[in-house]
Amino acid sequence: MRYDRLVLTLLRRDLSAGLRLMRRRDLAWSGLGGGALFAYAMADIVVALQAGAATRHAGAAMQWLLGSE
Repeated sequence: MRYDRLVLTLLRRDLSAGLRLMRRRDLAWSGLGGGALFAYAMADIVVALQAGAATRHAGAAMQWLLGSE
């Protein structure tokens, strides 16, 4: 679109101005909160992958016991 670059530029300027106006303490809390959310998301993904792997391993073992391919 024609205005995509303009919109992105305005958003970037607004974000940078907002970050410059924040106190260091606010920036630190925002960083800690963002880091905690990121860590929670990574842990959720790892738990989901481990649960899926256990299910697939059990299914593969059952197929091997039954002799089907």
